Amino acid sequence: SVTPFGGTWSGTGVANWYWASYDPAAAGPGTHTITYTLNGCAATVDVTVTEIDAGSNYVICPEEPPIQLNGTPTGGTWTGIGVSPSGLYDPSNVPSLTNDTLTYAVGGCTDTRVVYVQQTTIQWSNLEFCLYDNALTLDWAGIHRYPGGGTWTGPGIDNNGAGHFTPAVAGGGTHTLYYEANTCLDSTVMIVHENT
Repeated sequence: SVTPFGGTWSGTGVANWYWASYDPAAAGPGTHTITYTLNGCAATVDVTVTEIDAGSNYVICPEEPPIQLNGTPTGGTWTGIGVSPSGLYDPSNVPSLTNDTLTYAVGGCTDTRVVYVQQTTIQWSNLEFCLYDNALTLDWAGIHRYPGGGTWTGPGIDNNGAGHFTPAVAGGGTHTLYYEANTCLDSTVMIVHENT
């Protein structure tokens, strides 16, 4: 509060000159001088706005070892499923396929980040092909794999877009393909029959 009442407020972040409402998001980080003026007299106060940053969202495998989360500024406290107050995040303590919202708090201010706990899974295996069948797109529709954005390795594989398995490039026989996404790994088997 201020006395005497009836003056005007000005400065970076002042949202209402009469009622002295202040918008820290509009002011931005840093120290801002706010001025109160009445009848030609003025008084100032410095307001420091600290930006809190919990970091960007993250995808993690439930089998990964614990990771250390770091917020800005340092010295804050973390809360949420699977995270210690100091920021040690253990995905094994979180159910798979969880979108885990974590909160980082410093001095009464907070920011959040989402950790997506996703097991890499290929649901279809032992698919059979003739040698000159068309390439199979290795996406959800083609092979029921999750999540997207990973990398395939193995015979007959390319990583264009979602990835493809081409039987003629792999050749006849039984082939094990590996899919790695968010540091998790799964495999599937493709059986290619020679055309006779």
